[in-house]
Amino acid sequence: MTIVRWPAYHFRKAVRCFVAVGALNGDGGPDHFYQLRVVPDYAKVAVSAERWSTLRMAHHEQPTMWPFRSAERRDFRRALGPDRLKNISARSGMTRVELTSGQQVNTFVTIEEIQEIEPNDEHHQALKIAVPLLVHGTIDRPGDVDTYRFQVESGQPLAFEIETPEVDPPHFSPQLKVFDEEGKEVCSNIFRTTGGDGDDWVKKLQPKVKFTFDQGGEYFLEIRDLTSRRADSEFSYHVLIRPQIPHLGGVTAAGNTGAINLVRGMTKELTIIAELEEGYDAKIALSIKDPMPGVEMLPLATDQTKPTSNRRIGPRGETHRERFFPRMATTQLIFVTHADATLTKTPKLVTIMATSIVEGRAAPPIVVQQLLMMVVDED
Repeated sequence: MTIVRWPAYHFRKAVRCFVAVGALNGDGGPDHFYQLRVVPDYAKVAVSAERWSTLRMAHHEQPTMWPFRSAERRDFRRALGPDRLKNISARSGMTRVELTSGQQVNTFVTIEEIQEIEPNDEHHQALKIAVPLLVHGTIDRPGDVDTYRFQVESGQPLAFEIETPEVDPPHFSPQLKVFDEEGKEVCSNIFRTTGGDGDDWVKKLQPKVKFTFDQGGEYFLEIRDLTSRRADSEFSYHVLIRPQIPHLGGVTAAGNTGAINLVRGMTKELTIIAELEEGYDAKIALSIKDPMPGVEMLPLATDQTKPTSNRRIGPRGETHRERFFPRMATTQLIFVTHADATLTKTPKLVTIMATSIVEGRAAPPIVVQQLLMMVVDED
């Protein structure tokens, strides 16, 4: 059975309706919460001047975001702003990065922003831009294509990130393509892999694509809706073109939904999966901020951090996974709950921090994961 995130129905006459929400198997509990919105126009489902309210824990004195997600989102709602380089550099421990041969850019600089200028459908109408840059535009009419041209040097690695701040896929599906001077496509944000029984191609739009330009020269970036029919004044996008910066991406607890019960006098192992973005290979030290009394978090010396490939081999393979997905690393942690640890009646939000070790120096620690924890009795 497939659950549709944005169901829609056209009512041909006025009628009084009832909406029921439940779980497939009748399951339920205090953590089975949901939000429901009913709107008159299907194209506005993902649009709202005032965003959906933050999810909150019941019976908690201070409203807190439910910590199911890792610190770095991987979707078209990942916020892209002029401080993006600063945010990434905080996850890398680097202060400067190579932009072109013999030239470096300060990763703490504020990125310049520009607005698209119509007409810009054709390559000869393309607006000239310089990297790094944050471009704002809108696909506001059927068949609209926004085109930009930029210069790169041979061997220059760039990252292209896309945000759709108002309307999400599948309503607005932003397709990004890069062409060389001869009009040949060199990369796009479409990831293709095998599905079904192994002989079906599955294509997915990705919010980020990395590409290293073998040849220097002028290139053209095009962004449009995946179809030529869909358009709206709220089909707005942000495209960030920036140098690749090795950094720590999302960090999640494997097989965990964000809540852990620790039994007093016992231990509990936890597998941490980290995304190594854009060639990140620095050492990572994990620590716990404001630990619960009587609880320690220790590394397992017998199972050190293990980098893993980002490639999944299928019967017919896939296209350039390395452009869209980071390498992964796993490490084992163990929570030791002492026999005299205080039992808890309500969950406590515990923060896991990561410190990057770059060239022998420890970077400032960053928040990578938040978990709800309780200390319970063995019985």
